[in-house]
Amino acid sequence: MKTYGFYSLFFGIFLLAFSTVHSQNIITDGGFSLTTELLSDFEGPPPANIWWTWQDQNVIANASIVNEQLHYQIRSSGNQTFAVQLIQLGFPLEPGHSHRLSFDVKADSNRTFGVFLGENWGNWTSLIGSNNYIQNATTEWRKTNIEFDVYTVFPEHKLSFDFGTINTNVYLDNVSLIDLGLIKEAPFAELSSSNKDVKNPGFR
Repeated sequence: MKTYGFYSLFFGIFLLAFSTVHSQNIITDGGFSLTTELLSDFEGPPPANIWWTWQDQNVIANASIVNEQLHYQIRSSGNQTFAVQLIQLGFPLEPGHSHRLSFDVKADSNRTFGVFLGENWGNWTSLIGSNNYIQNATTEWRKTNIEFDVYTVFPEHKLSFDFGTINTNVYLDNVSLIDLGLIKEAPFAELSSSNKDVKNPGFR
């Protein structure tokens, strides 16, 4: 009886540890509690695992952290959705695993915006699929969840929120990227996967 109890306890601890590993946020400072400044210009490649911004030359916008939330004030938003970007690079992804990207968003008025998660440089291959690129923000906080399967990983990954073409301020919080564990579908499901075709020109 004691042996059975010991193994039950051991198994419970193992499951808890396994669950904790797979529930950790892959994104750094998704709650914007540690970030105090958002940089935009770098000498050499931008560093990994920090939030930073990229804007096209004709954009007039300012990103800041207020009360542990991302505030993006946009006065002139450019001609492309990717002309205004909040970016994080360098996070790892596990091939053969499902993942969930989540975030809270609102805006001063109803608007659309873009979300890219995938290959940095190269072919700018999206892992969340073209059908998940355009998202909606309303004047009330709303949580968005995007689940996707990863069959191929890249030397460097990029997450960007793209706020161009619409002169409306946007607010972001609670960004998380969670590893959900092994993909629960057939091994050849990648042949019909939507994680293929959206392109994002990134920053120049």
